[in-house]
Amino acid sequence: MLNRLDDFLLEKVFQKISDNFQKATGKNCLFLARILVLISIALDFIIGFIIIAISWYDPLNLLVLLLLTRTILANFKHLKNMQDREERETKVLSSSAEVANVKKLLFKPLRIFSLANNILFDMFFIVFDVINTTLLRSMENKLTLFMLVANLSLSCHTASIYFSCCTPLPPCKSKIKAFLTSKTSQPVASES
Repeated sequence: MLNRLDDFLLEKVFQKISDNFQKATGKNCLFLARILVLISIALDFIIGFIIIAISWYDPLNLLVLLLLTRTILANFKHLKNMQDREERETKVLSSSAEVANVKKLLFKPLRIFSLANNILFDMFFIVFDVINTTLLRSMENKLTLFMLVANLSLSCHTASIYFSCCTPLPPCKSKIKAFLTSKTSQPVASES
């Protein structure tokens, strides 16, 4: 079931978003993946600040902060790898019409693992939020904020993995940029 969901998300959702985005802006799927990794890193920093605000002296929170630091560093490494891949693929795409995307096959276990984690975390977040709002009304909102930001960070990371596995189109000009330049180059009619 997760295999079919993974294939559907990659081919029918993320690949189409990537293609439409590249046709509109001229930026490929790796640009989208980099933006999502940067958002995930920013959200991880916010999670760190929330943990410090809740109670930084708790040993479990210090462990979470260490794991969070490792996640942030891994995201930076992932970002650097995507930049290197984009440089290589831009050279190849400009010389040929089509490129086989090996990452679709190599990253399939990582995509499925990340997707499963995201689904489980979403279900946990919904159950936690229902329990928090109905049964534990005295509980602080910082924990709910922590769960929301962690969920957003995981979702951005999962989406970045999917976008990095999309096959970029050959380089093309931005429709938006062409539209804006055509609007600015038109002469303005003078009123008499």
